[in-house]
Amino acid sequence: MLQRLHDHFVYLDEQIKQLDKELADNDLGRRCLRETRGGSKPFKG
Repeated sequence: MLQRLHDHFVYLDEQIKQLDKELADNDLGRRCLRETRGGSKPFKG
């Protein structure tokens, strides 16, 4: 039973890491689009 709990924890941890990465990528894209559409200042990363 402990092995199953550990396996499930590892699976959930990987899912959270993937979601965090996707969120960071989406945020970067959103900020980049906002900067280029507004024309106020160039995107600096």
